[in-house]
Amino acid sequence: MLGAGPIFATLSCIADKTIKEPENVPGPYYVDQTCNLCRNCIEEAPNLMKYNDDETYAYFFKQPETPDETAAAQRARWRFVRRSRLATTANDSPFC
Repeated sequence: MLGAGPIFATLSCIADKTIKEPENVPGPYYVDQTCNLCRNCIEEAPNLMKYNDDETYAYFFKQPETPDETAAAQRARWRFVRRSRLATTANDSPFC
């Protein structure tokens, strides 16, 4: 199982909490402004994430509340790590 970590910014692995997308609901899972809209996260967590109005980035409209939702958020994170070197996830500890 994947450990919890921050959203990872491109190549640096650690997200910058100061540039979270404003639409993210409060909580440990979020997307920051380094999102490159690879669309992988939406595929993994469509019940938690969606696109902004002009579809230029994704964000969390809902925080995970169940083990299945948490697993979906973690899968979204894993796809970011593997494909675009970004990740969406919980807490502020590094994961790379």
